[in-house]
Amino acid sequence: KRCFNWAVAEGLIDRNPLAGVKKPAASRREFLVSDEQHAAMIAAEDRGRESDRRAAVFRAVLIALKHSGQRPGMVASVRVEDVADDCSAWVMRQHKNRRKTGAPLVIYLSPCLQALTRAAIGSRTSGPLFTNSRGEPWTSNAIRCRMRELRRKLGLPAGAVAYAYRHTWITGALKNGVGLAENAELAGNSDLKMISRHYGHLDKEA
Repeated sequence: KRCFNWAVAEGLIDRNPLAGVKKPAASRREFLVSDEQHAAMIAAEDRGRESDRRAAVFRAVLIALKHSGQRPGMVASVRVEDVADDCSAWVMRQHKNRRKTGAPLVIYLSPCLQALTRAAIGSRTSGPLFTNSRGEPWTSNAIRCRMRELRRKLGLPAGAVAYAYRHTWITGALKNGVGLAENAELAGNSDLKMISRHYGHLDKEA
């Protein structure tokens, strides 16, 4: 529909033939990553030998996904320069909702994520915070591919994708009494209805 609308605006066609077609409602996010599944993925990636560095570096990404509640692309894009001086937060000046909010996204770090961030920075002053075995920044597609490998290796359900960590984090916050507005702020989501409609898995936590 967007392509046809563009073609109409450019004068390439007279009308959008799909203008009256209604999109199906977005499906609700259902899969939550359990502590046991996260532990199994960490164990599968927890290798100390230099020859296994490719596996070990992804462990940091998994921990960051679990503790930050952020989108995989956001975790992949964090840079050393985005880390607050006291390592209490990532201050993302470029993010998905910057155009709507006009403000940087502040991602407050748990003690675990603070320690992980310090270790990832090391002695560096710039560059991507999380890097792969070649020292290059992770991409959303690379994270997706590694999660697919883990699902295959551990026999995890199809819903065990990187984005499921975000759903799990937000649902856990709701279950622990964090209000919709605060939850949206912490998760970097500008739409309260989106939180309520797609991320409130409280019925799964009975």
